[in-house]
Amino acid sequence: MALQTLPPSDNGETYTLCKKISNGRYGEVYQATDKAGNRVAVKIPLPLDGVTQTRVRFNLDLEATLLQRTNHPNFVRYIDHHSGELPYLVMEYVPETLLDLLRKNAITTEVVEDYIRQIPAVLQQLKEYQIAHCDLKTSNFGYVDRKIKVLDFGLAIPFEGTVFRPFFGRNNYAPPEFVKGLVLPVSDTFTAGKTLETLITGERSGSVKETLDNIALYHNLSRVPESLKRFLAGMIHPNDLKRKSPDELAKLSEAAIKSLRGPNGLNFANFVVYQIPNPLDC
Repeated sequence: MALQTLPPSDNGETYTLCKKISNGRYGEVYQATDKAGNRVAVKIPLPLDGVTQTRVRFNLDLEATLLQRTNHPNFVRYIDHHSGELPYLVMEYVPETLLDLLRKNAITTEVVEDYIRQIPAVLQQLKEYQIAHCDLKTSNFGYVDRKIKVLDFGLAIPFEGTVFRPFFGRNNYAPPEFVKGLVLPVSDTFTAGKTLETLITGERSGSVKETLDNIALYHNLSRVPESLKRFLAGMIHPNDLKRKSPDELAKLSEAAIKSLRGPNGLNFANFVVYQIPNPLDC
């Protein structure tokens, strides 16, 4: 694409788009540079049928506000935004996502270990920031220097407890309560667990039993290690009351990580054909 300089941001900064790096339902993300030549990521929301430009700007301002609440190495860093005729959000540039690794068949035991070790802190931070992300999935986790980073707060909402929120359509990583229009304190736990399932098996199943059966099948295990089973089942249980809190997951994480190695651990050496779901749901 030809280089395009965006209108000055609310802080008076200018950014030049270099290339598109992702394209989703609600927006496009570009690699860009600031005036000093530093690489950044710029999200530009897409116009939606039946949605006014005022509403688009409101949604982007909300995303910027929520992102500014976060101050943790496991979250993409807010830099700037613009609320004018061409709204945009400027963030830290993250060159690779977990979905990118999946598509390259580059998932290893080390990647899974990093995810298991860090995801309890991510869920705890969302709780403390009073944010429901509502869209944790492989394409919304960056992976840089063995650090996972939560990306894309486009569906995130301020959150202090259970809320009603309509979700249009269905995907195969969303928790059962989304079908009822509910967002619960452990809804992000479920979607984070389905992301872990995708890293291990390359797909997402319809039940905890099927998930565990797939892990055993794809990694040639007689049975899934009990500690990994407790950790994963504690995230993706269909009954929200049986999902683990971030503190409980943190206590289970080291035992789950230890179980990944050794004769009964995961084996990615021969597991190289991933069944990638619909890209919009990744």
